[in-house]
Amino acid sequence: MFYRIMRARIVALLFLTGIPVWNGYSQVSGQIKESSNLVFSGFLDTYAAQDFQNPYTDTRPYTTQPLYEDEPRVNLAFLDAKLTADAYRGRLAMQAGDSVKSNYAAEEYRFSRYFQEANLGVKLTDRLWLDGGVYLSHIGFESFNSRDNWTYTRSLVADYSPYYETGGKLSYQISDTLTGQLHFLRGWQNISSSSEPGYGVQLQYTPNAATQFTYANYLGHQNGGFRNFHDFIVKRSITDDWSVATQIDFGTQGREDNNRASWHGFAIFTHYELNQSLAIGGRVERYHDPHQVLLRTLSGNSYNVTGLSVNIDYEIQKGLFWRTEYRAFLGQNDVFPESQPGNFSSLDSFIVTSLSYSFDVGEVQW
Repeated sequence: MFYRIMRARIVALLFLTGIPVWNGYSQVSGQIKESSNLVFSGFLDTYAAQDFQNPYTDTRPYTTQPLYEDEPRVNLAFLDAKLTADAYRGRLAMQAGDSVKSNYAAEEYRFSRYFQEANLGVKLTDRLWLDGGVYLSHIGFESFNSRDNWTYTRSLVADYSPYYETGGKLSYQISDTLTGQLHFLRGWQNISSSSEPGYGVQLQYTPNAATQFTYANYLGHQNGGFRNFHDFIVKRSITDDWSVATQIDFGTQGREDNNRASWHGFAIFTHYELNQSLAIGGRVERYHDPHQVLLRTLSGNSYNVTGLSVNIDYEIQKGLFWRTEYRAFLGQNDVFPESQPGNFSSLDSFIVTSLSYSFDVGEVQW
C-alpha cells in the first residue's frame, strides 16, 4: 500500500509538471497567469567529526548530526524538482546520508526514508493554499538542511521535535503581517509506520522586516497517551549583519499509569556576518526530559543538559561552504558514554568540520 501511494504521488507530480500552458492561459485555474517554473537543484554536505570522549558506541548518541566520528562521511545529499506556478506548486526531493539514517530510523518501510519531500499544492483562493504529501515540519527554527541554518549542527529542541511530516495542510494569509497553517498529520514525524492521526497549527506574525514571532503545536495520541506539544520562536535582526533568535519548546505525554510526563527545552541562537564570505554563529541551549519520553539515555539517568556551541562559516565560492563548529555539553547526570563500555560522564564535547555544495541542475519555464 505504501509503495502504491508514493508511486501515485510521483506520477501526480510529473503529471502536473506536464500541464500545458499556451499564450499565458492555464488549464488548471482557467485564468490568465504567468509561466510555470520547474527548477532542478541539489545539495551535498560532507563532514568529519571528532568526539573528545571517544565513546564506545558505534555512533554518537543523543544528536543526529554528526552521527559518526573519525572518518569523512556524507551528512546529507539530495536532488529535487520544485514546481512553482500561480495555481499549483510541488516539490519532489530524494535524499540519502547519515542524518537520514538517524532521523528516519523509526520508519517501517526503509524506502520511505529516501523521500525528503513529495508534495503537491493547489491554490484555492488568493489567500488560501491546500498542500498534501510528505513535507518538512512546521515546527522549529532550524531546517533539516544544514545550509539553511545559522549553526552547522542542530539544537536539541530541533532533534527532539519533528523534522518531517506526512499529511495535509491549509495555509492562509490572514493579513499582510499574519499567516496561519492548519495541519492534519499521520502522527509525529511519520511516513510509513502505523500511527494515530495528529493535528497542528502554526501562526507567524511579522510586524516589520526585522522581527518575526512564530507559534506552532502538535496534538495527538502517541505511544499510548495524548501528546501536547508547543513551540515558540522569536527572531530579530539587530542590524543588517547581526541576528538573534530564541526557541522554547515544552510538551506533555499521557502514560499508562494515568500520570503525565513532561519535557522542555530552549535554544538561543546568534549569527553575525563579518563580510560577504565570512560569518560566525553561536548557540546556548538546554534540554530536560526527566521521564525520558523522547530521549532515552544509555545509562538510564534522565537527560538534563546544557549545551554551548560556536561555529565559523566561510563561503569559498557561490554555493560552496566550509563550516566548522565546536560543541560542548554539560549535564547534571552521567549520560554520555566514555571509551570503556558501561562508563558514563556528565560532560561531552566534539568538533566537526563540513564542506557542502549547493547547485542548480537546470530550470524549465513554460
